[in-house]
Amino acid sequence: MTFWKIVSTLLMGLLLSFSALGQMAELGSEELKQNQTDQEVIDWLKDLYEHGVEMKNDTFYINQESTALISDANLRSIVYPKVYTWPGTVRLIEQRHIKKALWYLINLYRNSPTNKSMVVKSILTYDKILKMDKVLISTFYTYCYMDPEIGNIKDGKPVIVAPHILEEKLRAVQEIIFHVEQYKAKKP
Repeated sequence: MTFWKIVSTLLMGLLLSFSALGQMAELGSEELKQNQTDQEVIDWLKDLYEHGVEMKNDTFYINQESTALISDANLRSIVYPKVYTWPGTVRLIEQRHIKKALWYLINLYRNSPTNKSMVVKSILTYDKILKMDKVLISTFYTYCYMDPEIGNIKDGKPVIVAPHILEEKLRAVQEIIFHVEQYKAKKP
């Protein structure tokens, strides 16, 4: 795929994914409560901001997505391919699996300076609609612990064996957020 084909496909996926948001804004609160499709969109948005693995008040929480990653080898093969690609990212966006697509973008960011620029531009598009700093951090904490590059699953629990790679991916998230914030600060 060419650079511009990837960018245009990413943008089309974004438009499709968020067309329901505009429709939601036009609905009254009673109509929203009665409409199952709208509730699915609300749940989808909540999921974007939910950390997959979280520690609160000395209690360890694992959400449904992270639990599925532990037990479902097929899901792990989708989320953690041998090679992260732009076409794979586009496919996830088209399927409205935005959080998984963001995980791909985090991994693509680490590959090359060209990828870094494309990832930041893609994230900037989302930032117009979502709080991308929170969504990126949520994505990281949903997918990092089950990542085969970082660890493995032993007795149904994630075990970290490469903390340096975990730190590299966290640093990528921090850099992406930094670049997005810098861009927003420059924007009039």
